[in-house]
Amino acid sequence: MQRYLVTIILTLLFSCSTTQQPAEVSIAKDIALKLQSVDEEVKYYQQALLTVTMQEQQHNMLVNTEYTQGKLAIVAVSLQGMPLFELTHDDFGYVDIKRYIPLDIEPAHILADMQLIQIPVNKLSSRLIGGRIEEVQNAENRVRTLYFHQQPVIEVTYFDSVIEFHHLQRQYKMTIKKLKAH
Repeated sequence: MQRYLVTIILTLLFSCSTTQQPAEVSIAKDIALKLQSVDEEVKYYQQALLTVTMQEQQHNMLVNTEYTQGKLAIVAVSLQGMPLFELTHDDFGYVDIKRYIPLDIEPAHILADMQLIQIPVNKLSSRLIGGRIEEVQNAENRVRTLYFHQQPVIEVTYFDSVIEFHHLQRQYKMTIKKLKAH
C-alpha cells in the first residue's frame, strides 16, 4: 500500500505541463492537418469511455470533453479515478497539456484525432495537406476514411453511441462510447 501511495505522490509531483502552438500536425506519413481554432459559438459537453488498443494492450479511461467560450478542454481519468492528463486548446491555437503519468502521445496528435472525428468533412478537406478524406453513409453507420494515394490511412466508423477510430499506419484503435452529452 505504501509503495502505491508513494508512486501516486511522485507521479503528481513530477507531472509535466507543456504549452505549444502547433499550426500543422503530422497525422500520418506525408499527411498533415492544419488545426482548426475553437469556434467561440460552440457550446458542447461530452463524457465518454475511451478504450485505446495499441500493441495488443488495451487502456480504458473516462474522458470529459467540453467546448465553451472559445476553448476546448479534455480531461482524462483512469477507471479508478486517477488523473491521467488535461488538455486545453484555445481560440488562439495554443495547446496546453498537463500529464499526470508518462504518455507516449503528443497532445497535438490527440487534438488532431479529435478534430478528424468531430469536424465536418467539408471543413476538414481544406485543412488536409497530402491526404484526401471521404465520408460514406450506409444503412447501419457512417464511415469516414482518410486516404494517401488511394491507400486508407485512418478509418472512423460512427454508430449510435460508439465511435471507432482506427489508425492503420500507427496501428492503434480508439473506441469512444458516449456516456453523456449535451
